[in-house]
Amino acid sequence: MLRNRSYLAIGLIAILSLLLSCVNISAQTEISYSLTEENIHLNDFPAFINGYYPSPGYNTSSKPLVAEAFASDAGFFLTGEDVIPLAGDVGPVFFGGNGAGNLSEGGIFATPLFTRAVYSPAAFPVRIRARFFMRTTQPLANEYYLALIPADHSAFGSIVYNVNSFNDPGEGVRTGGVPGQALIQDMRSFTQPLSTLVNTSHNTSTTNEWIDAEVVYDLVNGNLVVTSYIENGVCFLPQIPLNLGFQSWVNEFRIGIATDDLAAELSITTNYRPVKFGIPDQICVG
Repeated sequence: MLRNRSYLAIGLIAILSLLLSCVNISAQTEISYSLTEENIHLNDFPAFINGYYPSPGYNTSSKPLVAEAFASDAGFFLTGEDVIPLAGDVGPVFFGGNGAGNLSEGGIFATPLFTRAVYSPAAFPVRIRARFFMRTTQPLANEYYLALIPADHSAFGSIVYNVNSFNDPGEGVRTGGVPGQALIQDMRSFTQPLSTLVNTSHNTSTTNEWIDAEVVYDLVNGNLVVTSYIENGVCFLPQIPLNLGFQSWVNEFRIGIATDDLAAELSITTNYRPVKFGIPDQICVG
């Protein structure tokens, strides 16, 4: 009897080994970043060259995240209430800044921060989660996004950069918006205006309250898609998946967020699976 059981175990192991050799199974990996000075390098503001502000790049520091702030007072705080009393003791937080800095409107640009690590298509599906807090009712000063960006992006603050309505040297895709307005946008290129795929008004989020946001990006038949965008428990996708089309830069990209006021608790999950041990995560469903 024992010998038969041993043969059975060996047989099962052989079958499992064969299955694993035929199927490429990528493990889900989640990395959470505390938004502190130890983890985020603030790039110096660049000189204006050839009609735009070029990015200094991501190799100026060994820290895992790099921020590109237009505002002069962007920085790090132990808790949200150290910047905005109504934000309470959530922390640590990264403050996108309000000071004009090197631009007359520098204080109204959201500050993007992205991974130094470069990802490939093997990382998809990618889930990005973060918390945001906005205090002003001025829409342009309230932006927050969960974003993917080309690894070799050219413009400083690329995912939020805007010169005018057409000549917009933005790159990458972003999902988020402002309190009360959900946006999903393709920043496209230096010579093309951004494309807005979702622009939905709602009452799910407001100023002076923390906003929990998460997005799932995936690659389907060579096209970048959004399969889930949830803000404070509500899905904001008119169709699932939402097709962002072919993006040549997804062969090498970085992952990040952008915030005008406060951000906290950044989490990035690669090879994301919405069901673990039979228990489903909250996602948009068709």
